[in-house]
Amino acid sequence: KIDEVAAHYRTALLTSPSGIDAEFAALETYLTGSDAVLSARRLADRLAASFPTSAAALRVQGFTALRADDPAAAVKSLTASLALPAPGGPQSDENTRPELLQTLARARVLAGDGDEPIARAQAEVRRENTPANRLDYALLLMSAQRDAAAMKQLEVLAKNSEFAPVALRLLGLLEFQQGRLDAAAARFAE
Repeated sequence: KIDEVAAHYRTALLTSPSGIDAEFAALETYLTGSDAVLSARRLADRLAASFPTSAAALRVQGFTALRADDPAAAVKSLTASLALPAPGGPQSDENTRPELLQTLARARVLAGDGDEPIARAQAEVRRENTPANRLDYALLLMSAQRDAAAMKQLEVLAKNSEFAPVALRLLGLLEFQQGRLDAAAARFAE
């Protein structure tokens, strides 16, 4: 069945008036939001094999691999995607590259290769102490299950009015995961 669906999408991608990369952008939204995580992954793998020089295809493959709990495959696909020119040219690259780099860093952490991405995120916070950089750093620490360090970063973010809701939810989640239900409830209530 997956092969039939892949053949259908290959035809649609090749004949689309808006182009392969635009169609992959639409397909990315569909596949990364699909409840059928493993089927989405298999379809993305088939399509990436059909379009091996498409950064968009490799990006979709990386995202679906990560959703399917295969961070090593995600690292491979996202690294290959970043090595190719971005679909839509340099302007598009400026918009998608930071997201891809953050997703690649998270995949590397989940694949067991987290020291370098975490050190890079920490250096970025030191270089440019913005709430967005701090959140990226905290999320990588959470992915690496370095909860105490992540909580320290989130506590700082909780003092920022724009980032407080996200930080408090994440702090509540960490408290909940550690079995501190009253502390988690208090964070969620904030």
